[in-house]
Amino acid sequence: MIDGRIPIHWCWVQGAEVLPETFRKNLAAWRAILPEDFVLVGWDHRSGSAAFPFYAEHADRMSHPAMRADLILLHAQVHLGGLVIGTDMRPNRGAPLFERMRRGSGFLVKDRRGHFYNGMSYAPRPWEPPFAEILQQILMAPERFTEPYVPGATGPMRWTSILGGMDHGLDVLSETDVWTRSYWESAGARPDAWVDPGFAASHDESLNPRP
Repeated sequence: MIDGRIPIHWCWVQGAEVLPETFRKNLAAWRAILPEDFVLVGWDHRSGSAAFPFYAEHADRMSHPAMRADLILLHAQVHLGGLVIGTDMRPNRGAPLFERMRRGSGFLVKDRRGHFYNGMSYAPRPWEPPFAEILQQILMAPERFTEPYVPGATGPMRWTSILGGMDHGLDVLSETDVWTRSYWESAGARPDAWVDPGFAASHDESLNPRP
């Protein structure tokens, strides 16, 4: 919590001042619908290094900015609780995301391949055991974040390798529970593509093209 509000964390490690316009619009859409008991919290390489010494120690070894952002967001979630989102996510105005978080139940999300998604998860309180355990595993094996980066696969595959052997006890939502439509499908690919109320957000298709 931050000043009694639930934080929604996002990160752009190249510096928030150079955030691409598309991402700025996505974050503005979140701000436009944010209830008073939530707060949007932005992180970058500078603020992450200042707040989290372990990140500062290992950041230069990481093979891709996305890995740096993942680690900053995990630190923020462990220390402050809250929701993690990707900057390429647009909020779904009609979805019950905020109500679900107010109930205080943590969750993870699996993609259609059965991998845990690294772009959205929720810890209802600081030092929530499953998330703290994930962070501890990374602290003990930082090479997880120095391996070669594979776009569209490395993050979920890494999260799955960490979470696969854990009895985390969190709710696990499927991709169809979360996105307004799958970001791997082109617009109109499914008859219900635009009427599914979804759960939280949709991805920017231009930033997540089909493989």
